[in-house]
Amino acid sequence: MAIVPGRPISHLKTCFSRSEITEKREEMALLFSKIKSSTRPLRSLDIADSKYSETFSMELLDCIVHHTATSSELRYIGTLVLPIMGKELPRLRCIEVEVSEWVPAPTSPSALRALASELRLYNPNVTRVVFVKDFERTVVTAFNGVCRVEPDVNTESLWREPSPLLVSNAHT
Repeated sequence: MAIVPGRPISHLKTCFSRSEITEKREEMALLFSKIKSSTRPLRSLDIADSKYSETFSMELLDCIVHHTATSSELRYIGTLVLPIMGKELPRLRCIEVEVSEWVPAPTSPSALRALASELRLYNPNVTRVVFVKDFERTVVTAFNGVCRVEPDVNTESLWREPSPLLVSNAHT
C-alpha cells in the first residue's frame, strides 16, 4: 500500500483487493495504519469492496469511528451496507449505501427519497445519499428538507468533496 507518510492526505479512494473476511481485516488494519501517518484528518473516504456485507461494514465503520484521523473531519464515506447501528460522524455530508441485496431493492424515485429522508432523521447534516444497486449509483440530495433524485450528478467525483454549493445550485 503506497501512502506517503507525513503527506497531507484528505481524500482517499481505494478498494479491498481480497474477498475473504480475514484477509480484508488485514488490509483494513494496514490501511488505517497508513492513514494515521497523514498530517491532515481525512475528509473523504471511499472504499470499494467486491463483496459487501453488513458484518464487515460494521467493522469498517467501527474502525473509522475509533480512529482520530478518520472520525474528526470525515464528510464523505462510501460504501456501507445498512443498517449501521447508530454510530455518529458529526461532519458527514454524503453517504453511499449498498442496497443490491435488499428484497425488494428500492428503485423508484419515491422509495429512494423516502429512504434518504429516513437516513437524515439519524443525521440531518447528510445532504446527499448515494444508493448503489448492482454497481449503479443513484444520488438523492436534500435541500431545505426536501429530498430529490438528481439524475445528472457525476457519481465518480462525489468522493472528492461533497460541496454544499453544488447541492444548492442543483435546486435553483
